[in-house]
Amino acid sequence: MSGAEFLEKINDIDADLLEEAERTPARKKQSRASWLLPAAACLILLGATVYAVSNIFSVKKWYTFDESGYSISFELAGVREGELKGDIREAPERIREQVAAYQVWSSSLPTIYHKSCESAKAAAEYVGYDGLVVPHFPYAESETQISVLGGRNGRINTVRIESYNLQEDIRAQAISLIYTTAAETDESGRKLKHATTERLDYSWSEFTTENGYLCQTVRDTPMASGYMGLDGYIVKDKVLYWLHLAFKENDAERAEAMLRAWAEAF
Repeated sequence: MSGAEFLEKINDIDADLLEEAERTPARKKQSRASWLLPAAACLILLGATVYAVSNIFSVKKWYTFDESGYSISFELAGVREGELKGDIREAPERIREQVAAYQVWSSSLPTIYHKSCESAKAAAEYVGYDGLVVPHFPYAESETQISVLGGRNGRINTVRIESYNLQEDIRAQAISLIYTTAAETDESGRKLKHATTERLDYSWSEFTTENGYLCQTVRDTPMASGYMGLDGYIVKDKVLYWLHLAFKENDAERAEAMLRAWAEAF
């Protein structure tokens, strides 16, 4: 599956982020699976409940006639584009080239530049941000991809590093997300949306790591396939780190231990 297809399916880069790529950058206001996560666009929300609030994260769950999901808002300052000192500096020119060559019938967005890397470490070197750390994996990576979302003028708005892994029957997806000062936000902060075509329930908890970082977790009930999800979120040095685990109910304790090991590595 191509990177563009993956982004369209996972719905993690939502409509708000895609709109950022088309708007003229504005000053920030004062205040704010495919194979893992089956996704669908949510056009009308019938109900939304705020059910987790911390000093960093706010979580809402929502339902429609045939979908369910949750959105998570969080406070995350943007980095200056000049702080991205790796070979990612080629991305603005690549985006401008894609915009110039774009055809209306194309299925890919010209303002997203994709690059595959052999590992999360190689991806971090490509980005070159001093505050970016390589997440701890107690298992081998199978694929790592960088997605750079920019404007038509090539300015970088968002950098997303995704690594995919499989540990026996537990599927893992680790994401590092960086916003630049060119990316707009509002008083509610940054926001990610998650959706599935099945009607699930969601619960939450949080814990503080030994190094003092808050980890917000969200769990969902099993899908028809028998898989359920566990997500962990940590903010550190202007980067959002997110681990998603998909597993069967009999692997729940092992998945919880994997998430704890990941969180304690920061």
